[in-house]
Amino acid sequence: MSKVRQEDLVVKKKRIWTGINQKIVIIFLVVINGLIVLTFLINFFLLKDYYARNKVGNLEKVYGIFEDQSRDGHIYSPDYRLQFEQICANFNLDAVVTSGSGDLLLSSMDESSAIPGSLRKVLAENRDLPVPSTSDENPSSRQIRVADSHTHEEYLVLIGRFTDGNFIVIRSGVESLKEAAFILRKTLFIAGTISVILSVLVGGLAARMITERIRRMQKLARRMSDLDFDAKYQRTTNYDELDDLGESLNELSGKLQTSIGELKTANNDLKKGLEIRDKQEKMRREFLSNASHELKTPIAVIQGYAEGLQDGIAQTPEDIQFYTETILDEANRMNRLVRQMINLNTLEYGKNMVSMERFDLMASVRSLVASQKILASGMRIDIEPENEPIHIWADPTMTEQVISNYLSNAIHYCGGRKEIRLRAKREPKRVRFSVFNTGDPIPEAALDHLFEKFYKVDKARSRAYGGSGIGLSVVKAISESFQQECGVINHKDGVEFYFTFDTTNA
Repeated sequence: MSKVRQEDLVVKKKRIWTGINQKIVIIFLVVINGLIVLTFLINFFLLKDYYARNKVGNLEKVYGIFEDQSRDGHIYSPDYRLQFEQICANFNLDAVVTSGSGDLLLSSMDESSAIPGSLRKVLAENRDLPVPSTSDENPSSRQIRVADSHTHEEYLVLIGRFTDGNFIVIRSGVESLKEAAFILRKTLFIAGTISVILSVLVGGLAARMITERIRRMQKLARRMSDLDFDAKYQRTTNYDELDDLGESLNELSGKLQTSIGELKTANNDLKKGLEIRDKQEKMRREFLSNASHELKTPIAVIQGYAEGLQDGIAQTPEDIQFYTETILDEANRMNRLVRQMINLNTLEYGKNMVSMERFDLMASVRSLVASQKILASGMRIDIEPENEPIHIWADPTMTEQVISNYLSNAIHYCGGRKEIRLRAKREPKRVRFSVFNTGDPIPEAALDHLFEKFYKVDKARSRAYGGSGIGLSVVKAISESFQQECGVINHKDGVEFYFTFDTTNA
C-alpha cells in the first residue's frame, strides 16, 4: 500500500471521532445518558428519604387535624366516623383512636373491632406519652418505624395523645415506597434504552442534515480553489446561519473571480507591454544596423569623389561636373533614404496618427499615374475602372504612398511586353487594389521576405534606380495601421502587388 493511501486511511480513521456528524451524535448520547444516570442516582439515593419525609409530613398533618377535632369532642361523634375514614383514605393512611386504657374508640381499618398486633405493641411501648394541656400549641407525638409480624410489611407510625388522654396511632406503609422505587427504576431503564436508541437516530439524522450542507460548501470551496467559479451555493427554504455562510462563499467566489480577472488583465497588459518594448528595442537595433549599412555606400561614394576633387584628380570641366553631379546624386539618395527611414520608424512605433477620410481611390490613382508618365515612357499603363469612382475610408497621404511605391516598383521592374495594369476590385466591405507589371517573376524564396526592411531581391538593379529596400516596408506598416492586408503574387508573365481598403459605409 502506498504512503499516500496509508495517510488517507489515517485521516479517515481520525474523522470517525472528529467529524461533526459523530460529534453531534456523541453529544446527544452524553446528554441523554447523563440525564438518565442523574435520574437513577436521585432515585437510588434521594427518593426514599424524600418519600419518607413526605410521609412523615402527611402523618403530622393528619394528626394535627384529628387533634383539633378531639379538643371539642367532635371526633367521637357518630357522624364523624365517615369523615375520619375519608381523611385517612385521602392521605393513604391507617388510623386508630384508643382510650387511655387501650379500648378501641375509632378506626379507619376494616377490622374495626380489633387493633392490629403491631399497633398494640406501639401503644404498649408509648403509654408514657404525656397528656398535653389545652393551651399547649405543640401536641405530644412520636414517630417510629415498625414491621408487622404477620404481613412482614414495614410501616412509618406516628403515635400521639390528645388533651383528653386518649391515644391516636397513624401508620403509612413503606412497602409501597419500595415498590414505587422499583417500578420507577425499571421504567427509567426502559425509557433510557429507548432514549439512547432515539438519540442515536435523531442525532444522526440531525447531524446528517447539517453535515450534508457543510459538505456541499466544502465541495464549493474546493472548486473555488481550482478557480472554478461557476458553482454557487443554493440556499434552503428555511434560511439559517449555514445559508449565511453559503451566501458569504458565493460573495467570496464572485470577488475572487473579479480579482483574478483583473490580475489576468493586468498580467496580459504587462506581457503586451514587455513584448512591445522588446519589439521596439529589436526594431531600434535593426534600424540602426540597417541604416548604417545603407548609408555606408553613399557616404563612401561622396567621400571618394570629394577627395578626388580636393586632390585635383578631376582636371577638366567635364570631370569636375561629373564629380559634383555624382556627389549631389548620392546626397539626394541619402536624403530620400533618411526620410523613408524616419517615415517607416514613425509608422512602426505608432507615432504617426492615421487620419481616416472618405475619398475617391481612383482619382488618386489617376493623379499619381499622370505624375510618373515620364518615367513610364514606352510602357502601356491600363487603369480599371478608368472613370468609375470608388470611395474608400483611409488616410489620403498614406494611400498615395502605397500607390506610389507599387507604381514605382512596377515601372522600374517592368519587362517583356512593358505593360502595367492598375485595378480596383470590389469585395464585401472592402476594395482590393492591385498593380501588375509584366516581367520576370520574383524568386519563391524571396516572397516571404519582400516586405522586410532593407530587403532587396536584386541589389545591383535596386541601386541602379535608387531603390533603398524600404518602400515595401512602408506599405506593410501602412496596412497594419489601416488594419488591412497587403501582399504579392507571382504570375507566369509578371508580378502583382495588392492592397485592401475599407469601404464600409463609404
